[in-house]
Amino acid sequence: MNYAAMKVTTNISIRNYKGDAEMNRLNLRILRGFMGLSQKELGSLLDKEQCTISRYEEGIIQIPNAIADRVEELAKDIGITDMELVMLQQLINASAHSSKKVSASND
Repeated sequence: MNYAAMKVTTNISIRNYKGDAEMNRLNLRILRGFMGLSQKELGSLLDKEQCTISRYEEGIIQIPNAIADRVEELAKDIGITDMELVMLQQLINASAHSSKKVSASND
């Protein structure tokens, strides 16, 4: 029996993403999606306007650490763990990377 083939490993490490603009942006989008909120509704929770949430999500303006902290708190309040956030971030990044490869190969 090939035990090496049966070995399951997880390479997910929980790192401190504070200040990482891309991870903060993904966390914001993940939270909004899980909560089923519009940008305006999430903005109300964060004391921000809808246009600011839109700019955060598009990466036009960087999410301040205070807002990133609040997003993490809200995620924990609805039961999303740090590990789940990291896994979702990696899934989204892998999906985006795969989409770019498919797009490039179709050109």
